[in-house]
Amino acid sequence: MMTGRGRRTALPRHQTLRATLDWSFGLLPLEEQELLVHLSIFRGVFTHAAASAVFDRPLESMDACLAALVSKSLVVSEQSNDMVVYRLLETTREYAAERLAASAEANDAATRHARYLLSALRADASDCARLTASSELAGLARGVEDLRAAIHWAFDAEETRDLAISLVAWSGPLWFSLSMLSEYRKLADRALEALDTGKPSAVSAEEEMRLCETLGHAIWHTHGGGAAMQKTFSRALAIADRLQATSYQLRCRWGLWLVCNAEADYTGSRRQAEQFGEIAVAGATPAVQYTYERMMALGTHFEGDQARAKEFATRVLKQPLVLEQTLRGTGFHFDQRVAGLTVMARILWLQGNAEQALDHARAAVREALAIDHALSLCYAIAIGAAPVVLWCGDMEQAREWVDLLHRTAHGRSLHFWKSFGEGYQQLLEMTDRTQSGADVRSGPAILSTSLHETLCTVQPAFFDEALLERATTGQSGWCTPELLRIQGERQREGGSPIEALETFRKSLELARAQHSHAWILRSSTSLARLLGECGRSAEGVALLDSTLSRFEEGFATPDLQLATRCLETLRRQPE
Repeated sequence: MMTGRGRRTALPRHQTLRATLDWSFGLLPLEEQELLVHLSIFRGVFTHAAASAVFDRPLESMDACLAALVSKSLVVSEQSNDMVVYRLLETTREYAAERLAASAEANDAATRHARYLLSALRADASDCARLTASSELAGLARGVEDLRAAIHWAFDAEETRDLAISLVAWSGPLWFSLSMLSEYRKLADRALEALDTGKPSAVSAEEEMRLCETLGHAIWHTHGGGAAMQKTFSRALAIADRLQATSYQLRCRWGLWLVCNAEADYTGSRRQAEQFGEIAVAGATPAVQYTYERMMALGTHFEGDQARAKEFATRVLKQPLVLEQTLRGTGFHFDQRVAGLTVMARILWLQGNAEQALDHARAAVREALAIDHALSLCYAIAIGAAPVVLWCGDMEQAREWVDLLHRTAHGRSLHFWKSFGEGYQQLLEMTDRTQSGADVRSGPAILSTSLHETLCTVQPAFFDEALLERATTGQSGWCTPELLRIQGERQREGGSPIEALETFRKSLELARAQHSHAWILRSSTSLARLLGECGRSAEGVALLDSTLSRFEEGFATPDLQLATRCLETLRRQPE
């Protein structure tokens, strides 16, 4: 540090700077000295209210001292949107911080600083996720290092441990708004451990509930589903039920819905969405209503009911844009419109509208980039855009989006979303080997079940006994027809045409029941080709003719091109 002690060994220019600061400080009246020293507690920008909170003097006196320090360029005053903020130049702050640390008021100033941050977080609890420019919390977002320092300081002493826990519990939305989930998870883990293993705590049940609920979401984004996520949300939900805290009952149901999706429990996903709706039925806000619609859209889509899923997704996308600006971050972490576009892209592709699906996928990525929200961008690519573009066979666009997903997730330590990027990258590498004629039969790396299933629908080399078991027991929902079709192809290649015919027919029947024309197309193509090999080409022609007649777009996609070639081949075959 340039202002550090040990002047005899400091560089001459540092000695000169220190002497200048000593001289300038010595010229200040005592009260201005005291204010400057107290303001050094702020590592970023601060407001007038923040300054008055840490300086225990009459307001009139502080105003006069602050104005004097600004006029002497020891404090910088700036206009930020509709409010004035202040900051200290770093060299000045370091110098004043040394003096504060050496004073008898250091601990009191740190306590006042931490309590001020906590009061700001509590005051903005209803709006903190939106971080409006005029709020005190907006200042925190511009200087999150203040919050970080206050939390670590409070954790260092037993007497301020509860203050640290409270700061972590109330600051969750701020960390989420900045997509700093990995750091928040470490803080929340530490807070929960302190709460469970320390002395009896004055932390309220509400704060424990907030802490557990937000930690559950942090676990999801940084690690994915699992027992820890399930346990944390269930703990928060039990407290929310006891307190009859409706908003947190909803958030915990949302969290448990995410657990189901991460674990590929598709029936559970739909059920959790329905339970969310039961809680929200009375007096639901627009944010809650649209979240319910989106949950049901994805839940019914995953379960395989594409017609119903589209109805829900359509309602999400009909929300007014002006309303959308107020919805993001109200406890459900994704931009609602981006999420709606994402699930609609998947639904449209399954219903045989490849070009519309691509349009929605592009719009989801474009709008996520426009709002500069990392979580929404990861969601858009991982859940919707990447699968759709891969199904449509646009490998160049797929590489671009997968790279963007990987860079975004890696840069924010969002390990759950990073795993999607790695899975898609592995798929692209396997596809390259397929095109070069290399062997791709080696098993894939460990993947989450939901991602594993998605990859298998693009590259059958990912198919294994675990996926077959899920398909035959009805657990794989939306992709069951395709997994059964892949099993039928294995039976066909293994010299078991009778078994393959039965499997293809079952796949086709299920695809029709789900109104999934994309799977109907694939199953019809596989069945028609096998019929031709069995000397029943006329049946194959009739099947493919009927299937292809239902498509009005996407004729350049690999599936439609393959079906068209198969039909042409069958027509040339004699009975």
